[in-house]
Amino acid sequence: TLKRAEVDVGDIATMSFEIVQTSEVAVPSELSPLLSKYRKLAKNWEKLTPGQKRTLLVPLEKAKSTETKNKRLQFIRRVLSAKD
Repeated sequence: TLKRAEVDVGDIATMSFEIVQTSEVAVPSELSPLLSKYRKLAKNWEKLTPGQKRTLLVPLEKAKSTETKNKRLQFIRRVLSAKD
């Protein structure tokens, strides 16, 4: 919020970003069994770029309930099943 950032409307702010150059994306424990069980999914997972992997994993990692995690795992499964 503006108050928390100690700025007001119209203030000039400076921001900086750090670009992380990593090609490794850790497979979360929820996804590992799925990739182990289905060879095609694992093969397609390996074809994804690190950015594509992170795009699929961020919603899974943010899920709080088991139900939501399962829905997001099924979405990842559908995405990987559709790739060839």
